[in-house]
Amino acid sequence: GPCGAAALYRRRLLEETGGFDEDFFLVHEDSDLNLRAQLLGHRCLFVPAARVRHRVNTSIGTFSETYVYYGHRNSEAVFWKNMPPTLLLLYLPERILFDLAALLYFLRRRRGRAFARAKLDFLRSLPAVWRKRREVQRGRKLSARQLRGLLDRNWLRYRRKGPRR
Repeated sequence: GPCGAAALYRRRLLEETGGFDEDFFLVHEDSDLNLRAQLLGHRCLFVPAARVRHRVNTSIGTFSETYVYYGHRNSEAVFWKNMPPTLLLLYLPERILFDLAALLYFLRRRRGRAFARAKLDFLRSLPAVWRKRREVQRGRKLSARQLRGLLDRNWLRYRRKGPRR
């Protein structure tokens, strides 16, 4: 799905998905909405001629404590709230590996505390996430196989490049 800074959403999509989840803040709220829309059978159209200038992380700083906290708290919520059960189990080892690598990375950059706080706060929110998960999975029209076909299997290449400028 699109970056929220460069997206146009149909009103029907916002009504059917419930719009942006208010429990998200600052990072991955668009990922959550986009994934829920895909699960409901909506499509995303890419318009290569469109140009958008978006100064990523300008207000909070690249890999600031704020970015690390909300980015990692919210990415857990996106994964656990929206992934169909079979994909959740399939991708869980990669998820754990990524989180371990991220922990080491942020410890070296003095952001380990923000990272750990993000994971702990996510765990505290798990009952609410689980309630939302039941609703998302109950309404889903896309099969796990169809969703897997839409997912990028080269996720690590984006992580190695660092933040996009």
